[in-house]
Amino acid sequence: MRTTLPCGLLLALLALAPLASAQTAAALDPKVQAQYENLLNHKFTRDLSEVFTALERASKIEASTAADTRFLHSFRLGDWAQIRAELGQLSPDLSRRIFDKMLADLTERQKSGMKLDDILALVDGLPGELNDAELRKIGELLSNSVPASESFWLAERMPQPFYMLELGASAGLNLNWDRFAYAYPPWRRASVIGPIMPTQIDGPAPAWRDIAIASRAACDQNPLDPANAE
Repeated sequence: MRTTLPCGLLLALLALAPLASAQTAAALDPKVQAQYENLLNHKFTRDLSEVFTALERASKIEASTAADTRFLHSFRLGDWAQIRAELGQLSPDLSRRIFDKMLADLTERQKSGMKLDDILALVDGLPGELNDAELRKIGELLSNSVPASESFWLAERMPQPFYMLELGASAGLNLNWDRFAYAYPPWRRASVIGPIMPTQIDGPAPAWRDIAIASRAACDQNPLDPANAE
């Protein structure tokens, strides 16, 4: 079952995860660099069999273990702090490519083996700012990982109120997501005056949960004028 999450909700959630600071990675040993580059040829999955294997081999992972093997071990055990630390020591280009490879592989599978806490921790390790493609991938990952019958827990588990910060303002449309009247038979959010947004949901429709917004802010290198018809 899959629930299509409003883009604004996703942005509000991800704004809670601090953006990684600008990286000044020191040059790595060429052999270690090649090991990290080899991660781009690996498949990032978290099947139970792989997780159990990682647990069995935990005592054998040492500092001298090949970097790609060590990284995959941390990934399968959900050691996101270690993932973030290792991405942080790489060049911005390589760390971004590895991060994007993880996202692409995880979203390929209907069952990713990821939970909400895993996804938010993975985003926290992002080497730089989220781009549009990564935002879509994270939205897919959330939709695949949170059952439709439990989708309300996003609002219940995250700290409130939300302090929204959007990169790329889209003329303010996404910042006002909570002012839209979402509708899906047999229910609709009738208490809002804003425009009606048809909503597609696969599986049981979740009950509406109110979310408090404390502030809204956005930055955009090319801001759009909503009054401009073009």
